[in-house]
Amino acid sequence: MKKVIYAILIAALATAMLGGCQDVPEPYTNPNENKGGNQEVPEPGTPTGKGTEADPYNVTAALAKIKTLKGGENTGEIFVKGKIRSVKEVDTDKFYNATYFISDDITKKMDSLQIYRSKYLGNAKFTAKDQIKAGDEVVIRGIFVNFKGNTPESEPNKSWIHSLNGKTVEAETLVPGEPKGAGTEAEPYNVTAALAKVRALATDGKLENIYVKGKISFIKSVDKGQYGNATYYISDDNTKKMDSLQIFRSMYLGNAKFTADNQIKVGDEVVIYGTFINFKGNTPETEANKSYIFTLNGKKEAGGTTTENPETPQAGKGLSIEGQVVTLTNANTEVGTETVTYEVKTLGGADIKPLTSIDLAEGLKMTFDAGGEQNAPAYYKQHHNVRMYKNNSFTITGNKKIAKVVLNCDKFKEDIYVGNATATVSFSGNSVTYKNVFSEPKGGGVQMRILKVTVIYAK
Repeated sequence: MKKVIYAILIAALATAMLGGCQDVPEPYTNPNENKGGNQEVPEPGTPTGKGTEADPYNVTAALAKIKTLKGGENTGEIFVKGKIRSVKEVDTDKFYNATYFISDDITKKMDSLQIYRSKYLGNAKFTAKDQIKAGDEVVIRGIFVNFKGNTPESEPNKSWIHSLNGKTVEAETLVPGEPKGAGTEAEPYNVTAALAKVRALATDGKLENIYVKGKISFIKSVDKGQYGNATYYISDDNTKKMDSLQIFRSMYLGNAKFTADNQIKVGDEVVIYGTFINFKGNTPETEANKSYIFTLNGKKEAGGTTTENPETPQAGKGLSIEGQVVTLTNANTEVGTETVTYEVKTLGGADIKPLTSIDLAEGLKMTFDAGGEQNAPAYYKQHHNVRMYKNNSFTITGNKKIAKVVLNCDKFKEDIYVGNATATVSFSGNSVTYKNVFSEPKGGGVQMRILKVTVIYAK
């Protein structure tokens, strides 16, 4: 009898232990369960809509359509309605677009669609991080692709929010401008022409020493500290929705540093001089720290207005030639002690024809112009000199007023190459321009062959 009772107790204990073990989680992934363990399985939705403005696809329908696309295919323009599940990024710094995910019902585990690098309401730029948030109901208008055959998403920069929580606005439509100008001081490019020229360049290709005229449409930042530059946008007419050009980390009038926020404002008319780049092949802008405001509302420098007929520099004014040394002197300044010296041989072991510019030092640049002549300024490696022919010119621009420039020139046998005595010199703001004027009907005058440049700043 005792044996029977003992057996019953053992069986009951085993049953209790077995039941208790069923409540303990497994310490590993059960291979008999779904791959990955208790994986989240999205709740299937019911596809609705026709993809039109009147009847947008819901996210389920849009995903089904996009997933059938092959490489190189897109949906064409469609409308997709959903709620923002999560916001990945809002870029208010450079591209002004956002990346986020939408689904049919964010209270459930439902599949989502990536809205990738998409614009704001009405195809406008994003300007604040809080313009969208999780839970917002949106209708997205744009083109969608199946990226690499496995990622349904909107095509970058080809979609925007058509409605946001029921609010719609007319899409921003850019008014096309007419390209004008030649990119010169006398005839600057307008913004439309400059954009066309820069966009035609290869990736990171550059246009140097050009002038572009426009009106400031938006100011992004003004750095009054270490760098003293500003980033803003200009367009041909900032009263219309016209395409704009980014003036990126650019200096103030005369290549000086910015010292106050109010030195420029929206609506100001500017001529920008410097180097423009097709950054990464998709962003036309000025190259950082290689441009400045040449004129601001008609002024070349603070307190001075550019006259319609500026004084023509006279031969010999501010110019002296002694042996192999040419000196350019600004009579309206007092010579300081700060100097910058540049050896032309620094340009290296290859000819440069034509020569367009030399960075003499940080913030000090020397640019060259052929002056309409067939022979343009050039650097010759064999002689380590820069050659200036008749009517060629150079401009040296710094970030402060220049008092004097000393040019050490080359000679060959008995010939000294110091340019013509009829050359002209003009100082304006932080710049000085020399032109090797020769106006005789025949001949080429005297070349200037520069070996060394010394710039002396004013006190």
